[in-house]
Amino acid sequence: MTGKSDLVSNVENRVDAIPSALTSSVIQEYIEDSHLDIERDTGDSFSTSDIPTKYQSILVDMAVIKVLDYMVTHNVSAGGALNISAADMNKKIDRIRVKVDKAMQTLIRTKGSIKTSEPEETEDY
Repeated sequence: MTGKSDLVSNVENRVDAIPSALTSSVIQEYIEDSHLDIERDTGDSFSTSDIPTKYQSILVDMAVIKVLDYMVTHNVSAGGALNISAADMNKKIDRIRVKVDKAMQTLIRTKGSIKTSEPEETEDY
């Protein structure tokens, strides 16, 4: 059984120098927010106390994005200043977002629903 707290460890292992303001409770909230996004977008429902394998890596990636975004927005790391430029951090965030977007598209496709930003086509009679 994999829960939110297990995924927090994965997030903490993927991001160096997480600021002390980002406690494991805050990261769990990030995971919960991402969980709700997945449920909304896929129409699937699952508990964060027993997260299915197919959602674990995407939840970790989504939480990593939120942690990195916090660090860029607040220009902080555990040492008080970012050791990497904000531009480089944003590039890293963008790469992870692309990965998350692809994973979400796959999840949505496997659920049989297709979501698009394109307007619905109508036929003129």
